[in-house]
Order: sequence, then C-alpha cells, then structure tokens
Amino acid sequence: AVQLDDYRGGHGVAEFGGPYRGETLDRFLRDQKYLGAADPLMDFHASFWQAHEPVSPDGPAAGVGYYVDGVGKALWTSHFTKSSKVSSNGRVMPCLNQIMIHTGMGTPIFWQTYSGHAGLVKETLPLLARLEAIVGNGWAVDKLTVIDSEANCVALFKQFDAQQRLFVTRLRENQIKSPEEV
Repeated sequence: AVQLDDYRGGHGVAEFGGPYRGETLDRFLRDQKYLGAADPLMDFHASFWQAHEPVSPDGPAAGVGYYVDGVGKALWTSHFTKSSKVSSNGRVMPCLNQIMIHTGMGTPIFWQTYSGHAGLVKETLPLLARLEAIVGNGWAVDKLTVIDSEANCVALFKQFDAQQRLFVTRLRENQIKSPEEV
C-alpha cells in the first residue's frame, strides 16, 4: 500500500511515474470541476458513504439522523465576489459558503458551495432532495434532521411538516416558554 498523505512527499515514483506531494493530488482533485467531474465525484462520494453506513443488528442503518450546517469561509481576493459574514473573523467580506449534510456518525456525505451567502432556510430541502436523488428515495424520510439554529424559521418548519420529516433545531431564548406558562 502507498501512503498518500505523507507531508514529505517523494513517494509514488513507481505508481505515478514520479514523486509527488499530497498537495499535488489535492490540486488535481480540485481541478476536476473544470472537466465536469465534480458532480459525478460528489454523487459517488455520497453513494459510497451511504452504502457503508453502519448497520444495526436489526438491519436498518444505525445512524438515526443527519446534521445540516453551513459555514462561511473567507475568500481573500481583489476581484469582485459576493460577500457574507465570516464567523471566523467576524467580518462581512468576500466568502464562499458551504452547506454540508453529515451522517449521524459525523461523516460529511454531501455539500454544496455558494459564492457569498447561502441560507439554510432556503437551501436545506433542495439539498436533501438532491441527496435523496443520488442515494435513493426514502433514505432521509425516516431520519431525524438536526439543523443549525440559523435555520430557525417557521416557514422551514412548515415545509418539513408538509413532507412529514422529523427535525430538531435550537430555539432562541424568546421562543422557549417558562414552566409556569406550560
């Protein structure tokens, strides 16, 4: 077996025709989008991890839910790019937003990158539909969806309810009733 993630590089002369560094493979995989290979690679990635999800002794998948989250990553550029708040540095600046769907075991199985802001409220259900088209209908219907508190929106709750999907999100302080009110 060849170890591909060695920071020293220099391996793979026989396998690849010359020495390489791990960064070379990373750059190669990132450049596949220009060849139109990004979607097929993402489809394979999602199908692979869904197929290798741990199975309980009863038969169904052990993961009872999945987690949907979005993150903004700073994009340092002098060119015009859509902006959004980047939480790592607290600034509104050019960024790339990624919305990721993780299995209950923590494996990211599907993600989409957007220029600028991409809200969980607007993008969660279309991404779940796209993921189900890849791995098969019904995969996520009986699973619990855990969504970051950014998606705390009545309109999204109603859409989840209309599709009979289960979900959990963090409520704001003003949305929680005190024990006396209940």
